[in-house]
Amino acid sequence: MMRSRIREIARAWPVVVALALLPGCGGGGGGGGSHGGTADEGIEVTVPGRFPDTGSRSSGSIVFDVTPSSDDAADDVLIDITRPHQFANRASLLKNGEFLRFVITTDTGRETSISVRIGSWSADMRHTVAATWGDGCARLYLDGERLADSTYTGELLLVRGTPIVGDYGNFPPSATSVERVTVYGRPLAPEDVLDDFATHAGNVVLGTTTNVSGDGKLGQVCITLHGGGHQVVGTQNDLVWDRGCAELLEDTCQIDPLTGKTLFANLFDDAQLRALVLDFFNTAPIDDGPLYCCTFALQSEEPGRCCSFQITNTGASDPRGLELPSQAVGGRLCPTDAPATCHP
Repeated sequence: MMRSRIREIARAWPVVVALALLPGCGGGGGGGGSHGGTADEGIEVTVPGRFPDTGSRSSGSIVFDVTPSSDDAADDVLIDITRPHQFANRASLLKNGEFLRFVITTDTGRETSISVRIGSWSADMRHTVAATWGDGCARLYLDGERLADSTYTGELLLVRGTPIVGDYGNFPPSATSVERVTVYGRPLAPEDVLDDFATHAGNVVLGTTTNVSGDGKLGQVCITLHGGGHQVVGTQNDLVWDRGCAELLEDTCQIDPLTGKTLFANLFDDAQLRALVLDFFNTAPIDDGPLYCCTFALQSEEPGRCCSFQITNTGASDPRGLELPSQAVGGRLCPTDAPATCHP
């Protein structure tokens, strides 16, 4: 069991950090176009519009922001990339009530669907949806977090000029707007999707990156900082996981030395880690990047089971000790034999 170096600080974060960080206390249109960017950087397109030349016929990604309406039970085709009267080589992103779906039909005519329950969305609260495809793997993301994967057979061939449409905004709509539609000529990695979400979120974002050893027995989880233009001098978060899936190895949580801060960590109940990153005498802002990393033993009795990690109780402070708006993006550790996932 890990022992906290300052157990009471972990319980009294808002008060202690506010005191420690105070000065003096130590420190939509028509037609068709695309504009800007390259296929690797992302090409922003208008909807309705047409699929751009991404330089790749069989792999890619699409990212967009969606603002829900008040009718949470309504259905909408958010994005549909397809040629008229053609069933093959089609990609659709849909909201069906409380489900978000990514449906593709490859050149073989076989359909593959990823459907994830997303629950209720608050009206007018923007979300970012991302979907990737290539090498027989389709992935769906929401607000920077990887929700689900699915393998598929054949190739998804989306060629230049293929219409991109959506029926959102009709009555009764589940989405009032779909904006910032960006297409890439490659499958974005989970870190790329997280970076895109954090760049446009406007808040401080604590994200998650993961790595699994070659034998699938050990996994590393890193908590990353995306400041969103804010000056961040201290952070708090709880990292929560399924104790039947992974075990935190003792004394493996380490601060990234480039932060210039200290990690204070305490393990609760074998499956919840409370972590504070701060320094009472150093109020210099922390650069975006890793905050700290921990190593876990993967111990699920179900072969190939993925372990989910959630970040809760997030907090961030500026040099004056004021709380900054923050949110979190969880992650997963998936052994290489996980049957329902694509790797890496």
